[in-house]
Amino acid sequence: MKKRVLAIAAAVTMVMGMSSCTDTNLLGYINLEASNPVAGTVSSKQAYANGDSINFMSALSNVKTDTLYISDSTIGVDTVLYNLNVGALIVGSVDNITKADFESLSYPLCGINLRGDEAKNYPISCPVDDLSFFKYLKNADVNTLIAKGLSYNDELGNLFAIAVSEDAFYIGYDGNVNITKFGGDGSTIDGKVENLKCIYVTIPQLEELVKKDDVSNLSSYFPTITINGTVSSRRLPLDTVLEALEQSK
Repeated sequence: MKKRVLAIAAAVTMVMGMSSCTDTNLLGYINLEASNPVAGTVSSKQAYANGDSINFMSALSNVKTDTLYISDSTIGVDTVLYNLNVGALIVGSVDNITKADFESLSYPLCGINLRGDEAKNYPISCPVDDLSFFKYLKNADVNTLIAKGLSYNDELGNLFAIAVSEDAFYIGYDGNVNITKFGGDGSTIDGKVENLKCIYVTIPQLEELVKKDDVSNLSSYFPTITINGTVSSRRLPLDTVLEALEQSK
């Protein structure tokens, strides 16, 4: 996962240009606070404790689009038929996400993927009482989820995740991301993370869980915590960031 974070930083630098990354205030931020940690069946240990601040000093965002092409065999090229907005991606880093010294970028990394492009409330939910969801989670990879959003059982959902380390992450399962401002290009997407309950998952624990045929009290299997905070993320072209998230392994 470390090299995925580095790929994101490199991609953002290419779209912004190094001359624009000297003032991190221009890049936005995500400031969060943890509360109410609860032990899970598998473990009581997690990355954050009650009252911990989780601050991402830079945050970039933009609207994601899917493009439909039509092939013109007479000239041998594809023509863009239309671009469809499929939501917003917000990526936050504890470092300047555009810094030149990519190798010194560190965890955590925050990702918010919303199925919409307007100021409104976006509910976050995941079926943490469903073993097949955790099998989906293991196969999907958290970085791919950040890039593409939640797509489980043919349902498209909003997603909140924090990649804490190379082998551990939080994923929201109950709460809200309330976007109060959805600015245009160069402006900001602002909002709040409100009473968002998250499970804390480590890759080894996830790999052991998906081997099981049945688990009682699955909704309390992993430790949980509640996240609140504010988001102000600068809108910039992020196509290369999406590509880095989707393709880096």
